[in-house]
Amino acid sequence: MFILGPPLIILVIGLICWLVFMLAASALPVFVGMMIAMFGFHTRAGLNGGIVTGLVADGVSFGVARLALALAPWAWVRLLTILLYVAPLP
Repeated sequence: MFILGPPLIILVIGLICWLVFMLAASALPVFVGMMIAMFGFHTRAGLNGGIVTGLVADGVSFGVARLALALAPWAWVRLLTILLYVAPLP
């Protein structure tokens, strides 16, 4: 166990870091989708209307981020886009 322990710990720490980054990258589109869904629900669009508007807003915000990263000509523009999506908002 002494031989297998340290490499497994390093592997698990790496997997947890990867998972945290992936969840942080999805946080802004999910937040936008939830806010639009609640807005749609409270403006009498109903439960189905709120869900549909939230899913559409979530997909659009995720697609805009992917498109911005794909079409950014400079690395610093990509970095700013990633920071906008990953950094916590006050």
